[in-house]
Parts: sequence; structure tokens; C-alpha cells
Amino acid sequence: MELILQQLMENLKEILEESPNLLGKEGLSGFILQLNKLTNDAMSELVGEVLTQLDAELREDSERRKNYQVKGKYEKSIETTLGQITYERTYYEHKKTKEKKYLLDELINVTPHMKKTKNIEARLMNEAADLSYFKSGKKVSEASDFSSTTVMNTIRSLEPIPNDAVKIKEKNKKVKTLYIEADEDHVAKQKGKQVEPKLVYVHEGYEENKGISDRKKLKNVRYFSGVYSNSDKLWEEVLDYLDAAYDLDAVNKIYLSGDAALWIRNGVNWIPDSKYVLDRYHLAKYVRKMTAHLHKSYEKYFWELLEDDKKEAIYLLLEKIKNETERETKLKTVNESIRYIKKHYEAIRRYYNDDYIGCSAEAHVSHLLSDRLSSRPLGWSRIGVDLMARLRVFIANGGNIYAYVMSQLKKTIKENKHVKMIKRMNKNVKSKMKKTIFNVEIPVISFGKTSGTYHAVNALR
Repeated sequence: MELILQQLMENLKEILEESPNLLGKEGLSGFILQLNKLTNDAMSELVGEVLTQLDAELREDSERRKNYQVKGKYEKSIETTLGQITYERTYYEHKKTKEKKYLLDELINVTPHMKKTKNIEARLMNEAADLSYFKSGKKVSEASDFSSTTVMNTIRSLEPIPNDAVKIKEKNKKVKTLYIEADEDHVAKQKGKQVEPKLVYVHEGYEENKGISDRKKLKNVRYFSGVYSNSDKLWEEVLDYLDAAYDLDAVNKIYLSGDAALWIRNGVNWIPDSKYVLDRYHLAKYVRKMTAHLHKSYEKYFWELLEDDKKEAIYLLLEKIKNETERETKLKTVNESIRYIKKHYEAIRRYYNDDYIGCSAEAHVSHLLSDRLSSRPLGWSRIGVDLMARLRVFIANGGNIYAYVMSQLKKTIKENKHVKMIKRMNKNVKSKMKKTIFNVEIPVISFGKTSGTYHAVNALR
């Protein structure tokens, strides 16, 4: 360990002495990269040495000698944010139960098949939410060069992030109107079929956006997503959130917007006193298909009648459009549009309520789901789509991937069975560290100049 530290300080001194030349040739970015590589390489080697010394402490421990006998000694390599760390650890067998294990790995919470630390997994997840698996692996670690398959398997090894993973900031709020919007993406599967991740979000309307963009911003928005074979589970999650976040008795209106998909309309059965509103975007598509072969005045007249709520006149217009459609193939499209409009007329008309503000579900699906899942020529699995959809809305809800992964790790770590052994080892290691680390000559001290750094480092000695 002393040699590693000494070599680090000598290399660091050499780089600092050559800093004018290095900065001139490679610029600040190149200079920083050199320093990062130097310190990361040294620290990864140092951690490996620390772990190897801890293993030596374990072999000499009296409690270990009483219960476990040595069966062998093997190397272990694991990827970390510093780079690859390699250390030696001893393989033991319990004298009575004959159970075999690596005691050091058990002490430091390294599982038998663990190839990378949890913070590496968290970084891979965070990058993969926006970048391809290949680019994510490159960005997280140039040295380790994680493959696309490694990144994919890392994400799949973790449980799907629940939609309630991000805590509600303010509970039992009193608001007059709530808005729920829903839509789904269409993602190509690896074998030619499609999987449809659903997206639902709740908000309180628009708020003033003081940013550079003039785009409206949703107030207190909360997202829900995933692949659901039964929408009841999704709507139950939405209802649980509403019940916790708002005083529903104080809410006057809840608007549920979306296309006419059955799963979206099913939300009305779950959300008390909610009113379904047909998304204007999807209605416009049906109107255009219905009138595309006729003069543009038909489409314009339809919208004018709808705004004035002239239901009977609209129905007459629909009949006229049907009668003026000659081609059989086009007539099928017209009839489909007419059925769509008549079936959802009340939901269409709610768009004109004074307190309804419209629906932006299509744009949200594009931004939250399509940008990563369906806008590129990729083939996904059902599991991969579900995990990625949940990951992206978790981040959109303000979630921190690193904190989440670390919290999940803490839940899996049980109280260490070797507390007494750890305390004894800790005492021995502290003593050795003081003798080793703080007797190494550090350049900033040996240069002879006094500075803030000089005094700070010298205080540690």
C-alpha cells in the first residue's frame, strides 16, 4: 500500500511539474483526463490492496480460526466507478456445518456472481434511460467498455421500478379541478410484433413557465407507465396516488382525456366522478379521413357545428358526407369515422367546457416513451419495454436512480453476522493505516512552499 501511494505521489508530482506543457498540448480537458486516469488507476489498485489486507486480517482472526478452516485462495475482479478492482480472498469451510464461503465477500456485501458494484449499475441505468445500451456502456466507463448486452442485463437484473417509488411531496391537497391524460406507445418487438406501454399522468392544469421556452408547463404533474395486460392495475395505482395526494372530497371536477381506447375509458370506472373527454388530436384524424375526398368546406363546417353544439345538424352533415362518397373502399373509412363521432359525441363536446384546458398526451408519449423506445429502428422485448418505460417516468417524476438503487441495496443487506470480528479488524486496520498512509512523502509538502493546501495536508500527518 505504501508503494502504491508513493508511486501515485511521484506520478502526480511529475504531471504537475509538466503542467504548462501538458495544458499547452492537450488543453484543460486533456490535462484533467490525465489526472483522472492517474488517480483512478492508483485508487483502484489501492482498494484492491486494502481488500487483500482485510482478507489477511480475517485469516488471523481468532473467531475465524475457531469456526472456519481455509480451503483455498482465489482472485476476484469487479468493475467499479474507479475501474476494475482485483483482490485476493480466502475460501473457507465451516468446521461443523461444512458450509463453504468467502468470508471477505460476505463482509463487504459482494455476492458470488457480482461483476460490478451497485453504483456502476445505477450509472448504467441512468445513462440508458436516454442513450442506447451501447452508448451508455461507453459513457459510464471508457476503461471497462461495457457491452450492449452487459447494460441490458444490468437493467433486467433489477426489479421494475414501481410508479409510486418517488415520494409525494404534498399530501391531501385541496384543488377544484384535476386533469388525467392517457395514451400508449407502439413499440416494435424483436419478433415482428408490437408491445404497447401505457402512459397516464395527473396534473392540476398549466402554470406560468418562466423559462426560455414558451411551452406551457403542467402544474404538479405525476407520471405512471409500464406494460400492463390489464389496465385495472394501472388505474388502481393512479387512484391510490389521487387518494394520497389530494382531498378528493374537495375536488369539483376530474377530466380524463385520451383517445377512444377501451383501457383509457376504463379509467372512468376507477376514478370517482371523472368525466371522459375525447382527445382532440385523435378526433381531428377521423374528421380528416372522413372528408379528405371532398371539398375542404365540409371539414370546416363540421368544426363550426361542433363548436355550437348543433348535434342534429352534425348528424345530417355526416349523412350527406356518406351519400357523396362513391368509392366502396373510401365508404368504409367514412362509416368508421361516423360511428366514432356518434359513439363519443358527449365526450367530444366536453372539450368545449370552460374549465377544460385540452390534452397533450400525444406529445408526452413522444417525449417520455417514443424518444427512447419507438423512434429508433430497434427490437425490444416485453420486459425491456416495461423496465425502460418505468425508468423514464421515474426520472420524469423527479426520482434519483443512484439513490433508488442504493436504497434497494440497503434493504437487501441484513445485519452482519460478524460484528465482533469487524470491530477487531477495524482496530487493527486503523493502526496500520496511520503508520502507512501518513508516513508517505506528499509532494505538496516536500516542495517547501506554504499554502492553503500545504496546511490542510500537513494537518493530517
